Formats: sequence, structure tokens, C-alpha cells
Amino acid sequence: MKKTTIFIISVFFLCAITKVNAQFNLVPNGDFELYSSLPDGQDEIYRCIGWNNVNGIYNIFTTGSPDYYNELGYVLTNEITPYSGNGQVGIGTYFSQFIWREYISTQLLTSMIPGHKYKVSFYLSNGMGNDMYTEGTNNFGICFSNNPLYQATSEPIPVIPQIEIDSIIYFWDYWQHFSFIYKADSSYKYITIGNFKDDANTLVSTYGEYGAYYFIDKIEIFPYKLTINGDSIICSGSAATLEIQGDSIVKWADSLNPTIIIATDSAITITPLTTTTYVAFSNTDTAYYTVYVSNTPQVNIGNDTMLCIGQILTLKATNQNSTYLWQDYSTDSIYNVSQSGTYWVTITTNNNCKASDTINIIYQECIIPDIYIPNSFTPNGDGKNDVFNIKTVYEFSEFKLVIYNRWGDMIFESEDINKGWDGTYKVKPVPLGVYVYQLTATIKDTGEQRKITGRVTLVR
Repeated sequence: MKKTTIFIISVFFLCAITKVNAQFNLVPNGDFELYSSLPDGQDEIYRCIGWNNVNGIYNIFTTGSPDYYNELGYVLTNEITPYSGNGQVGIGTYFSQFIWREYISTQLLTSMIPGHKYKVSFYLSNGMGNDMYTEGTNNFGICFSNNPLYQATSEPIPVIPQIEIDSIIYFWDYWQHFSFIYKADSSYKYITIGNFKDDANTLVSTYGEYGAYYFIDKIEIFPYKLTINGDSIICSGSAATLEIQGDSIVKWADSLNPTIIIATDSAITITPLTTTTYVAFSNTDTAYYTVYVSNTPQVNIGNDTMLCIGQILTLKATNQNSTYLWQDYSTDSIYNVSQSGTYWVTITTNNNCKASDTINIIYQECIIPDIYIPNSFTPNGDGKNDVFNIKTVYEFSEFKLVIYNRWGDMIFESEDINKGWDGTYKVKPVPLGVYVYQLTATIKDTGEQRKITGRVTLVR
């Protein structure tokens, strides 16, 4: 019957370790719930699976020997209810009558990885305050080591712990949570907990008597979770900076090509062309981060130009979901120009992407002819300068426009000033080249006749 009980406990322990590994806690049985048998007195840390008292001697009268308590078995008069479950451990960190230190130790489920960060936490209490060991001390520490530490009997172990609480700890009827971020500098396999300083270097409270005794529960060491901070939205052509938190040894990749490592620094600068998700991974964790790429707005308010005084030029900067800022702080999408100057506009999209453009405009006095006849036109169907037209400030009572080719053949005739030549003859486009025009017109108000002959170049 006894063997069967032990077998069941062993299977339960293995299952618990598997669960702990899945959660990445490096401390086996950190909440002291697993036991080989229930305690029936003090100095029985050996009954708590995975834990020992460093010196291997379990005699409360001759050696430092921590105590294992379980609500289903032995409990102490000043014991506080465990923080979680039924188990907890008690250790002495100082006794006024003689030099005495107690330590608990265990082997981690996996070795620490040098350069990686870990979150180390545990809960401490001085109990209920009705026992004679009611003083408080500082120097409660955790020492990581590659090999088990050694204590002959009850003397302080002369090592420097990587984690140590400098202030005096004093919490009656209360569990205080302590948490630290620790960066491993070696592949440590063991953890030992207690006061590693001698009496001369230990602070003791002015209240209480005989010594300091602490209850500890729920010891956890988790690989620190990776997180990524940085630019989440950038404009096309801009760079983003991403920085990893939680570890210093990482590899970066595009999530679509995770086997191609693009960087190994803790911070990287990238310039993605499109929205991209990046992955950073260490030996203990993986993190993802998406950088969204927003299109930079396009703006073109035209080329530098010269205008005649009195003319109005409308500059257009219209862009969807954007705001506008002109040189005079106006905010419309269009701007009317009527005088010389340098004009600029900055467009800002709702994703804070910006683009600017500048134009120089010069106004001058212009001599405008009373009859304007262009010297070229481009009948290519683009809607610009497709027709050879006569423009004038006069109203004509008679009007006739004739076009001749290079051989003197008439290929176009119009008696309507609003009907210009579209560059065809008998509905077919004429060849590129120079053509002769002849204009005969009578000004209605004065009866003056005008006859103008010239050349026009047809370009496509």
C-alpha cells in the first residue's frame, strides 16, 4: 500500500513539472504543494519534493534546518495561512543567542541562459506574531549558482547573492509580494534562499525578540516576456525604429520569412515599403509587431509662371482625408493668386503623413493684342489647344477665315468666328507642317476692315 501511494505521488509530481515547464516557471514545486509525506514536526524540509536545506542535516538543535508546513499535516502556532494552496516553508535569518542561518535550495528545471532576463518573485511574511522569533532583518536574498552551495552546520554561506532586499522586512499577518527583474550572467542551475550576510552586516529590528523567522510561498522564476516598442504607423519612404524589451539576445525577421534573420541588436531601424509584421524571438519567447505604412500624399500646384496683371491663378492641392496649410496660414484646399510672390502648401493626411510644394509667380504688365491669332496648335485630342481659333475684343459684322496648304489649295473656310479649324480636310487629319491663314473681317462699331495673313504650325 505504501509503494502504491508513493507511485501515485511520483506520477503527480511529473505531471506538475510538465505543467510548470509549459508555463516556463523554472522553479520546481515553487508553491510547496508536492510532498513525499506530510510533515509531522519542524526541520522537515526534506518532505517537500525538490527542496533541501543545503547542509543535508535535519536536526533543529545542531544545524540550520528549515521547516516545511502543510495545512493537511503539521502547522506552527504563529503560522500564517499559506498564500496559495496548503504548503509553505519557514526559515530563520538571524538568532540573537548564536550565529544561525537557515537556507532552502533546489535545482532549477532548466538552466538559465546567459544574457536573458528573468522575472523572479516570491511572497514573504513574518507570520502571526505570537512566537518568540519576532524580530525582523534585512539581507533576505537569492543566490543563483552553477553548483549546489555548501553549509557545514548553521554558519552564513559566504557568497554574494544576485538578488537581495536591503531593508528590514516586517509583515505580520500579511503576505508581501517581492518581484525582481534579473539578467543572468551564467547558465545557473541552482537557487538558494536566505540571509548570506554575517551578524555584523545584518540589520535587526528594534522590536521583537530572540531572532527573525520568515514564511515563504509561491516562488517563481519566469523568462521575461518579450515586448516590442516603436513606430506603429509610418509614411511611405520613412524609417521606423523598433526596440525589444525583456531580453538583450534576440533575432529579428520579417514574419513572412522568419528564417531570414535581418538583425540581432536589441533595437533596429527599418524602412518597409508596405505594411509589414516583424518577429523578434529569443530562446524563451517570441513577439510580433506590425508597422503600418501609409501612403505619402501627392501634391503639385504647378510650375513657376509669369502672369499678366489682373489675371487670377487658382492653385489646387485637393487630397482625400487631408488638411492644408498655405503660406499665409489659410487652410482651404484651393488658393487664388493675384500678385507676385512665393506660394507653398503643406498637406497632412489623417495618418500624419505630409507633403509640400512651392511655386513662384511673377506678375507683369502685358500688351494684349485686339485680335489674337495663335502661331501653332496641337489637334491631338487631349482637350488642350486642339483647335485653331481667332480671339478678339471686337464684335465683327463680317468674318471670314481661310486656310491654305503649302501648294495653295484651300483646305478650310469659316464665316463663324466661333468655328475654328480642327486640323482636318475632308474629315481626315492633314499632315504636320506649316499652313497659311487669311483673315478678312469688318469691325461692327467702326466699319473698319481688317485683312491679316500669316502662318500657323500644326503639331501633334
